[in-house]
Amino acid sequence: MSQLVKPVAPRLRGIPLNVGLALDCAFYEGGGSLTRDLVNRSVGVFAGNPLWSTDFYGRGVDFSGSGMNVQFPDTAQVSFVNGVSISTRFKTSNNNPNKVIVSKRLAFNSTGIPFELVIDQQQVSFRCVGNSTLNTGNIISFGNWNHVVCTWDGTTKIIYVNGVQVTSATQSGPITDNSIAVTVGALPSGSEEFQGHLNDVKVWNRAISLQEVLRIWNDPFVMYTKKQEDYYDLPTAPSPVSGSFFFNS
Repeated sequence: MSQLVKPVAPRLRGIPLNVGLALDCAFYEGGGSLTRDLVNRSVGVFAGNPLWSTDFYGRGVDFSGSGMNVQFPDTAQVSFVNGVSISTRFKTSNNNPNKVIVSKRLAFNSTGIPFELVIDQQQVSFRCVGNSTLNTGNIISFGNWNHVVCTWDGTTKIIYVNGVQVTSATQSGPITDNSIAVTVGALPSGSEEFQGHLNDVKVWNRAISLQEVLRIWNDPFVMYTKKQEDYYDLPTAPSPVSGSFFFNS
């Protein structure tokens, strides 16, 4: 039995940000055990029982840290080598280390991590091109919403927190790709679980610019346009699904 859900599609605002967008986990469904990647039409399956909620930024999921994560199958769109960006909005209320927001880790070595974003106590840890880590230091605010963007353009890693660049470092490439599923809320193995609320997770195959970071920070719905009402018919297991979501163009 399929589940019929209706996503919220906000108004068009400014330049397109969907160029190079490889994964868009926006949790628009508002219920059930499945969620859709709005880019690839692939279906993510939750491990554990998701706690759905609605907040200022729209629909989201409360990850309890007890067997909760969602995995999206490996596709050509999330297999890239020359650049990456990750954007997410989240709220966490504890000081626990190694809370993974998104990861495609095969192994913790110089080639085993195409991309990964972790909240380690109060700092942001960003990895790509293996296990070389860029950290922010203690900057995350507990109990409040945080917006984090991490980028790598082939030579430089950058982390932005709430619209402000907080750190950067040189990093040569390329990324070594793998066939591991993209996992939101934990490592692909299921360990190092995120504990808190996730509103969305987006991944690009390029480094988005400061201007683009600021547009997302100032308007979480900047990427979408309400061209028509659109309904998603989600199956009970991962398989191709019909329907379309309109990015601005």
